[in-house]
Amino acid sequence: MTEKQYCLPEHLGIVSVKGQDATKLLHGQTTADFEKDFTGKAILGAACNPKGRAYGNFLAVGIEQDILLIMDRSIIDNFIKTLNKYAVFFKVELKDATKEFHLIGAFDNPSESEHFAVALKDKQLAIAFPGNRQLWLANPLTSGYEELLSSYEDKASFLEKAVWQAADIESGLPWIDADNIDKWIPQQINLHALEAVSFTKGCYTGQEIVARLNYRGKLKNWAHFITAETAIETLVIQNKDGKKVGEIINLVNHEDMHWALANLTESEAEFDLFLDQNGNPPCTLQNLPYTVKTSNS
Repeated sequence: MTEKQYCLPEHLGIVSVKGQDATKLLHGQTTADFEKDFTGKAILGAACNPKGRAYGNFLAVGIEQDILLIMDRSIIDNFIKTLNKYAVFFKVELKDATKEFHLIGAFDNPSESEHFAVALKDKQLAIAFPGNRQLWLANPLTSGYEELLSSYEDKASFLEKAVWQAADIESGLPWIDADNIDKWIPQQINLHALEAVSFTKGCYTGQEIVARLNYRGKLKNWAHFITAETAIETLVIQNKDGKKVGEIINLVNHEDMHWALANLTESEAEFDLFLDQNGNPPCTLQNLPYTVKTSNS
């Protein structure tokens, strides 16, 4: 019997949005359509500044009266501070709820459900992730939780969080972290390809810029999956002449996996790419599991 593999993705955290206006606030301040029924499904979205640059992206799931936003842990303080500028006009409470839940990543858990479908498993919420994975939201206060966690530890191995990060990169799933706040328009990190941007909902902060790129412009640069043979130690991608042609969004160096999501133009992605001026180490462009739409035509 194959040993089950899990990890504790400690780089992720949770923001709780609680109150009767939680849905209204998030609908009016993010790219996601919170007016749609998302029972049984987690939804991807982003929150932008007035210039259309995302200060955070998230995976939202409803639990009782709360909406929980799973995001990179390094941006939580700034995310709450920024969103609170608008939350004061609504009956809501924002707080860092990371310590109230345990996130457990489960590998080799094929599901017939679509990506980000939510189900109840062993009294915990299980979110279907690309790459035959599940992300479990475990409440430590749940009856029998300690026994449940012990049963996992007895019959499974726990991997480092970098393995989960690598799987997200391979799946083309980006995360805004502390290095990327207010840097990217959602389409530049492929959020529209992941159905994290609604172009039919009403206004939200930054919506004019995001919509203009979709309807009137052409997306010139977006996220690509690249790999290298040695550790990636820079955030800059260069061509053979040493010219900057792209930037890394997320990266992981773990054992023989040196993987990254990098923002590149289509034209530059067709040529040799490097991580330093001496041509070392070279990057290899890999396929994403989805198609990126670059224009509305």
